[in-house]
Parts: sequence; structure tokens; C-alpha cells
Amino acid sequence: MRNLFVPALIVATLGTSSFAYAETAGGVIQSIDRTQGFVTLDNGARYDFTDMANHENVLTNFKTGDTVAINYVTQGSAAAANSISPVTGSHKLTGVIEQIDPETQRVTVSGVQFDLSQLPDIGTRLKNFKTGDRVQVAYGLQGTGLTGMAISPAMAGDNSLTAAVTNIDPETGTVTVKGGMQVKFETGDLKARLGNFKDGDMVQITYAHQGSALIGETISPAG
Repeated sequence: MRNLFVPALIVATLGTSSFAYAETAGGVIQSIDRTQGFVTLDNGARYDFTDMANHENVLTNFKTGDTVAINYVTQGSAAAANSISPVTGSHKLTGVIEQIDPETQRVTVSGVQFDLSQLPDIGTRLKNFKTGDRVQVAYGLQGTGLTGMAISPAMAGDNSLTAAVTNIDPETGTVTVKGGMQVKFETGDLKARLGNFKDGDMVQITYAHQGSALIGETISPAG
């Protein structure tokens, strides 16, 4: 079993003995108040960083939309954060929900199925989405399936994915990315650009649907 998400080297932590009772939450930052020391994730949960030394400077490293992991301890009704770290090398797919299975907690987005069962409160959160909604899913590879690490609403008109290249076929213009998704680039100039990339590169691709196929419109290094 392997996970595509590798914790960042820079992780801010609070020296406390409460780690024995700590939990970890992952998701996309919905709002951040660096002065007051609060971070709210896309599931609505709010985390209190006020006990963390130098929390204002720590939180300047993060912004709305970042995918993060937060280690925290529940203190009454509050979640006191011990650490926050970016989910580096995040693989993301933005597209339209085609199917939601509440029982298995799986969601199909742009023809790709994700297992969201590991997300906190996902049973409740899935009720906020419906077929046809445009979403962004941050994912990892677990066994032979794709595990969703976060799901959040996306802007209209945004069809994109960010992932590591696993194979490039210059003759057909087909790029395969981590998780097995394939995007085909049909025009000559786009095919020529594929020579700038190699296996293992993190890329950002925008695409359009053509039946069940993903047709590439742009490809660039993932910044």
C-alpha cells in the first residue's frame, strides 16, 4: 500500500504531551484568520492555533484553497491545533460529478471514481453535493484505487487535473498520469510540447470531454 501524499519537511508543531490523544484532519482551507489564529476547512470544522507559538508567522505560509493536514486535540467543544502541514505534491482533478454512491461513499468525477470513505463526516458532507456539481478532488493512490483526500466546490468552467506523469506516448499524443487517467493531445503544437515533459514530472492539464475521453487543451509544469 502506498500513499501519494508526503508530509512537507516544514511542519509547525506545538510542544505538548497531548499527542497521545491527537487526531489528524485533512482538507482544503476555506478561510484563515492569521491574527486570531483560526483555520476553517471545507467541511466547516474550525481549528484553534492560538496556543501555538508564533502562530501568526506559521499561518502566513498557508492560504485559502491549500490542501493541508492538521493535527489537533479536542478540548471541550474546541479543536486545539498542534500542527499544520501542506499536503505536498497534491494530485487533484477538477470536473463534474457524474455519480454519487452514499452507501460506498464513492464519487465519480469526469469518469474517474474516488473512494471518499476515509474523510471525516463524509456521509453528512456528501449531502451537500449532487450530480452535475463542479468539484475539485485531491486524491492519492491506495492499492489499485484512488482515495479522495479532500473534496470541495470548484469554479464554473474549470476542467483541470494536477498529477505526476507516468507515461507519454508522443506518437498518439497520450499522457498517462498517476492513477491511470489518460489525456490525449490531438493538435501538432500540443504534441510537440509533450517533449518538454518526462515520467515523474508534476503537470497541470486542462481538458475537455469528447464522449468518455479527456482531450487535452493545455499542459504546463505544476507550480
